[in-house]
Amino acid sequence: MLEAALTFAAALGLFAAGAAPSVTFGDSGEFAACAAILGLPHAPDYPLYTLAARAFGVLVPLGNWAYRTNLFSAACAALALAVLGDALRRLNLSPTARWAALAALGLSPLWRYSAGVTEVFALHWLLCAAIVWVLARFEGRVCVTRAAAALGLAFGLGAGAHQTLALAAPAVLAQVWVERPAPRAAVRAGAILLAFAAAGFCIFAFLPLRAVKRPALDWGHPVDLQRFAHAVLRKDYGSTSLTVEGRGGAGADSLSQRLPAQLGRWIAASAANVGWPLLALALLGLSSGGLPRGPRLAAAVWVFCAGPLFLWIGDPPFDAQTSGALERFYGASWIGAAVLAAAGVD
Repeated sequence: MLEAALTFAAALGLFAAGAAPSVTFGDSGEFAACAAILGLPHAPDYPLYTLAARAFGVLVPLGNWAYRTNLFSAACAALALAVLGDALRRLNLSPTARWAALAALGLSPLWRYSAGVTEVFALHWLLCAAIVWVLARFEGRVCVTRAAAALGLAFGLGAGAHQTLALAAPAVLAQVWVERPAPRAAVRAGAILLAFAAAGFCIFAFLPLRAVKRPALDWGHPVDLQRFAHAVLRKDYGSTSLTVEGRGGAGADSLSQRLPAQLGRWIAASAANVGWPLLALALLGLSSGGLPRGPRLAAAVWVFCAGPLFLWIGDPPFDAQTSGALERFYGASWIGAAVLAAAGVD
């Protein structure tokens, strides 16, 4: 706990010092305003982010609301590193390996930028780190009741921060597959996970409850089932498309043609942010015995699903505007890469 507390304090000091003083680019103004007035931002309306940022801004009333939500990002990004570091400790990785992986991740340009502006990604990364922590804490017995309940709640609530958290589900299944639990235990754990995920997903009840009050920001006005589903499923963006322009990034429809192009895009962005050394160490960690087989496979699946597969599903175009906006989405995949890189250091 002391190491996690020190990690959090050091990271928070760094990120808070670099936090923007007010509104920045993109959706910053929208999210800050929604936190201030409990409004509904663009689909899928991000209820967990709005409520959590509002609570933080009330409890930490420093400056204007944009600065408060910038600090909220700093706190979430710092806590994500602390939680991830404790997960690496529970996987018996050395202090050197843990600090090297956290430094590469936390000092990367994207992580530092997202930790100082108002956006949903820092909170999303915190939930990703929490899932990694649960998998590490219950390594070898991930189907026990407490693990299944925690994972389910994280996925359910996490949908209210960023729906791409669903891409972590294959990593959980990969670790379960390696552990080979008894069928009855697996079914029971699955039922518990789904029940707690449903409970966490109830955070979306905030949408119609708040919409009937007609706040100044009320995207889609989701007061009935049709409008609610339209918002939650991101119909304005095509659901699985990552931009309003839709698909067409690789100029082809087949997996064999699209995946290499999007894979190259992810590798280039990763090298520019977390660096080639972390990617090389991640490959080394994947091929070594530095991690138990279950967490190692889970981390590899995590990287692939949250990175290249995510891009293949959306197949975003390669124009400058889209490429710049996409960078924020890669951070989740780098969390899995940091786990493998720590094993590579060892």
